[in-house]
Amino acid sequence: MYGHERSLVNEYSGRPFVLLGVNNDDEIQTAKKAVRDNNLNWRSWFDGKGGPIVGAFRVNAFPTILLVDHRGIIRHRSPFAEGFDLDKVIAGLVQEAENAGVTGGAEPKPQVREFVDSTGEHRMMGSYIGFQDGQVALETESGKTLQIPWDRLGLDAQRYVANQRLKADGLGRIAKKEIAFSFDTPQQFLDSSGAHSIQGTFIALDGRSVVIWQTDGTETRVAWNKLSRETKDMIGEEIKKRD
Repeated sequence: MYGHERSLVNEYSGRPFVLLGVNNDDEIQTAKKAVRDNNLNWRSWFDGKGGPIVGAFRVNAFPTILLVDHRGIIRHRSPFAEGFDLDKVIAGLVQEAENAGVTGGAEPKPQVREFVDSTGEHRMMGSYIGFQDGQVALETESGKTLQIPWDRLGLDAQRYVANQRLKADGLGRIAKKEIAFSFDTPQQFLDSSGAHSIQGTFIALDGRSVVIWQTDGTETRVAWNKLSRETKDMIGEEIKKRD
């Protein structure tokens, strides 16, 4: 069903339609993992077991779908009657809202662009929808989701995805303009003892932590005070280049 929901968000981008989810898992980390693993492109609230949202809307079965019109009135509620055409009803409600002068939409449509692989031989048009465990999730123009290893992407594609990841991770303030990360020339980050090192690319300073992406794209955070002086100087020079 997630694929159908993603397609609805994309189809009605810029129109008066919003898809909202409510998660009722026991732990919030489970809810966050569900959002990442399924590449959800809509807002989802964590309500916990028997939370206030479930109580307010008298939900006693899962999943439950509520269709709310532009005036805030619940027009339909699952389980739907036999022959109920969900897509047709949604289209009708969106049209009602537009006829009433309601415009816009809260969910931006992902940018469609060309992604080139690391060899430069393979290209595809699609949009970035998420990153998890070294895999970049892309949606093709036909709506198919592909999982591509980070190190199989070309440098330009990696840089684009990196800036999108920063925004998704709440680090958009760091990338006020797109950063041309040097993923093609990974560096060695040494700890203060000199005995341990990580190979990768410096991404950002986040508080007292240094954000480093390893060569497979996975993120590692290291406390600033645990890095060697040589590594701190290297990071300082990288920050100057971005200013």
